Order: sequence, then structure tokens, then C-alpha cells
Amino acid sequence: MHPRLGPVVFHRRKGSKHIRLSVSASGGLLLSYPWLVSFKQALAFLEAHEPWALAALDRARQRSQNKPALLPQEVELWRKKAKTELPPRLAALARRHQFTYNRVFIKNNKSNWGSCSGVNNINLSLRIMLLPEHLRDYVMLHELCHTRIKNHGPRFWALLDSVTEGRAKVYAKELRTQQTLKNLDGSS
Repeated sequence: MHPRLGPVVFHRRKGSKHIRLSVSASGGLLLSYPWLVSFKQALAFLEAHEPWALAALDRARQRSQNKPALLPQEVELWRKKAKTELPPRLAALARRHQFTYNRVFIKNNKSNWGSCSGVNNINLSLRIMLLPEHLRDYVMLHELCHTRIKNHGPRFWALLDSVTEGRAKVYAKELRTQQTLKNLDGSS
């Protein structure tokens, strides 16, 4: 427990090269650091980045206060709606842009909008149902592009740009402003 920042989870990671500080899903701070970095050095990093941490925590609190939580029954209604609407839309987008994927899964992800596995299974968060239609399509196109390119390098963004009429970066920026991902069930 940090006196000014509140709960901070320190996570020592093998194979990590950099110290990283982020706001965790629970609303506290997460500081991950390489195995060869001492706890004392990690703590010094936290202290040096306290202004950033305070601002990030404040932004996270504001986001969680601005979005009303849904009841568990409402989450289940969104899940059913997502399972009905998202797979056919994903299939239509794949056909239109000549992508292939294996299977699609609808999940209640809180940390991402979607993902694409190594075997081209696509996972979509039911929370994208709360997005405007153009951002829903953007998330699905993003994951479809990962069926061809498994990273976020320049080739990936060029492909995504080609299927979003040159608006990939605009949509990505707009998606970052959305409040629906972590606040559907009241968590932040």
C-alpha cells in the first residue's frame, strides 16, 4: 500500500526488459519489472513516476464514475444479442475482404475488445455491442487482419487501413475514448 497512490502490485517478470507502470483492472497500480532489477530500484521508478501515476488513477476513476453499471441480467441479455448478431457480421466482413478464420467465440472480456489466436480463432468481447456500428466493424476487421499478420507492425496497419477506407488510425483513436469495455458490470 503506497501512502499517496494506494494499492500497488509489484510483479517481477522473467524475460522482461523494461519497467512498466499501468493502472490495473482493479483500479490500483501494476508495476512489472525485470528479474534483474531490485525491488528498491522498482520502488524508485514508482516514486519518480508518481505524477503520471496520480493522473492515470484520476483518469481511471473519472471513467468509472461516468458510466452506469449494468445488472448481471442485462449483461446476459447483451451476451445473447452478441451471439446472435456478431458472428454473421464477422462472416460478412470476412467474405467482403477475403479473410478466413477458424471459429468465433463471444466472451465477456474486460481487458480487450477482441483477439485472434494463433490458429485464427477470433474472440470478441460482448462489450463491443455497446459501441457504435462503425467501431464494432473496426474491431472485427482488426481481428480479421490478425489472421494474416500476427503483430501490429507497419504491414498490419497498412492492411487494416486498406479495409477501413484509410481510417484505421482514426477509428483506433476513437475506440480508445470509449468507456464501455471495463464498465459494463461496474468494474473499472
